[in-house]
Parts: sequence; C-alpha cells; structure tokens
Amino acid sequence: MRRVGRVAFLQIQTSHMKQKQASKRVYNPEALLRVAQLQVTSQGLHGVTEDGKTIIDVHHPQHPQTRWRGDNPISLGFLPHYEQMRARFGPHIADGLAGENIIIACDGLPDVGREFFIENAEGQRIHLTQVIPAPPCAEFSAFCLGGTPSAGELRAALEFLDGGRRGYYALPQLGEARRFVCPGDVLYTV
Repeated sequence: MRRVGRVAFLQIQTSHMKQKQASKRVYNPEALLRVAQLQVTSQGLHGVTEDGKTIIDVHHPQHPQTRWRGDNPISLGFLPHYEQMRARFGPHIADGLAGENIIIACDGLPDVGREFFIENAEGQRIHLTQVIPAPPCAEFSAFCLGGTPSAGELRAALEFLDGGRRGYYALPQLGEARRFVCPGDVLYTV
C-alpha cells in the first residue's frame, strides 16, 4: 500500500447539479453540502452534519432523484488537481466544485491504483474497489470555461479534465456494515 494523502473535507450532493435552463443544461454547484463525516454503506453515502443530521447523497440508489449508475456511489477528488484546474480555468474553480464526496490533500499529483483504503486514527479501514476516473461532462466543462464555449474549446476542456483530473469513482466493500469517513483520515492506494 502507498499513502496518498489525508481527507481535507467531505461533501455530498443533495440533488442534481446538471439542470435545465431555457433550452440547455447547465452545471449548478448549489446542491453541494459540506458535512462533518460520511457514513459509508454498501450502496453509497449519507452525509452527517455538525448537528448530527443525516442527509442521503444523490448517488445513493435510495435518493428520490438518484443519479446512481452502479459505478459511482463514492467519488474522490484531489487538491493538486484543483490547483491545475484553477491555473487553466481561473479562480472561480473552488476546491470540491466538481462534486466529489471525499477531497484529499496530498503532496504533488496523486499516484492512484485500482483500490483505495481509508484509515481512521484507530486503524479501522474502509476498502474501496473498482477505482475508475470520473469522466468529465460537457456541463461542468462549460462551467469551468465560464460560459458557452465553442466546440473546440469544449473538446479541449473535456480532454484536460479527463483521466482522473475531474476525480475518481469507487465502490465500497462493506457488506451490510456501516462505517464513517472523517476529515484527517488517511487515504492509501494499491
């Protein structure tokens, strides 16, 4: 196992972030909610707020507006990728804006394998498998570009955001057990 970094912060998506406006779909990050911890289940995530309120993530199959596809119950993003996105697109690209659930602070670009382990201070681990790059969408890419891009600009942005820069999806391997992820937990990869 290789240490990748530490959990910087956690968030959930309370509803769809790609919304219809007039005749087109646009990316709207207002559905993002930072939470104190994530409750990881075999099907996805629940966010737990500072006051103990539990809110289901839109990628959980039980969410009323579910965006669950089977390969996307948990997503992870990396702060160095956000630095690259800001350098390319501008200061409006805030950390976590792409909607990943677990944002990792690490030194340099992450070396990502096919599996992750998230370990808490007591040494308990959550195993995440089938790690794949999250493909960027046209709506987020247009948001990054700040408007209505040309086809060439959009294609270049999609290519730039691909390959993991937009984040990664992973599947939890828990059975029916429930576990929690908190800021400060350590991410490992194999």
